[in-house]
Amino acid sequence: MMARNPHGSIALVAAAGRLKLQFPRKWFDGKQKYLALGLTENPDNRLYASNLIREIEWDYLKGELDPSFRKYFPQRKPLPTNLGIGELWADYCRYKAKNLKPSTIHYLVNGLGRHIQRCPHQSVDRALEIRDWLLDTTTPDMSRRIVAVLASAVKWGIKHQKVTIAINPFTEMSSDIRIDRERSQPNAFTPQECELILAAFWDSEHYDHYATLVQFWLWTGCRPSEGIGLEWEQICHDCSKIVFDRSIVKVGNKIVKSHKSKTNRKRTFNCQPELQEFLLELKQFRKPGIDLVFPSKAGKPIDYTNFSHRAWDKVASPILNRPSTPYNCRDTFITDQIGKGVPLAIIARWCDNSVDIIEKYYFDITAIDNLTPR
Repeated sequence: MMARNPHGSIALVAAAGRLKLQFPRKWFDGKQKYLALGLTENPDNRLYASNLIREIEWDYLKGELDPSFRKYFPQRKPLPTNLGIGELWADYCRYKAKNLKPSTIHYLVNGLGRHIQRCPHQSVDRALEIRDWLLDTTTPDMSRRIVAVLASAVKWGIKHQKVTIAINPFTEMSSDIRIDRERSQPNAFTPQECELILAAFWDSEHYDHYATLVQFWLWTGCRPSEGIGLEWEQICHDCSKIVFDRSIVKVGNKIVKSHKSKTNRKRTFNCQPELQEFLLELKQFRKPGIDLVFPSKAGKPIDYTNFSHRAWDKVASPILNRPSTPYNCRDTFITDQIGKGVPLAIIARWCDNSVDIIEKYYFDITAIDNLTPR
């Protein structure tokens, strides 16, 4: 039940027998805000609330509104926040852990969480000080990410009564943090560079073992973690189809298998004849007891970070003479397929991305600089 009110004034709302104030959207940049009064619905409390509304509206008109609303409750203690942001963040991560991949939880707890835990301002209602401290001690990008996740954590904390605060102070704060940066550009290899990279791996005394994995990345455009985590049970008996539904990543110092893709989608990849023949040949030399298609020399999952810093940097980087990573094999596959005229929607399905993401972040437009109209 809600009392009728003129446009632009505060409404008194009764929900589940409790009173709260509903503020005009224009007070908060078009967002709907409420303030729970902690009062049961009865005539006396309605009268008290009506007087309170007049006081708040008058302060608003004078430009003296107290955004914490503590001024209007002199008979009460300041609205408490039962948990500091560090404790709240730990509880929130434990709650989310059941539905997230281990790598994501590791990032939340150890990546973002380490900044939250060491922040000297732990009270939720000191959001501005928290934001300023983050901007002083880390990058704008990291500050923006942390403020955004704190907004979600506080919202969860309010819902589950972990914190008691009238308005979530982190809501939309991240949008006020400006980030001036350029996303890394796509870096597709030319056909000649691909041949040289593969030849260099095959000819390498120490890293020839990894040539098959590099070839697979170039032929499928899969994420590096999906190639590293590929198991024979994901490939049909005649090697004509692959199901990408898992990956292997490094979380902290541990190699972890995830039975989900980055987007939590399963996709089927139809192999071209060269890839089918390639997989059939690998299958003939499969070692008993090893499920991985591309294991390390010791039969274990390949450590992507170690591979990138050693094998890739020593074999591929000198050939390319420009910064690169194994992930650029994905740029190469996507750019090559676009150059061959394959519709973007199909490539997006093969690579588990949207058309928009492919155009923005994977298609290396410099690869078509020499093309002419047909």
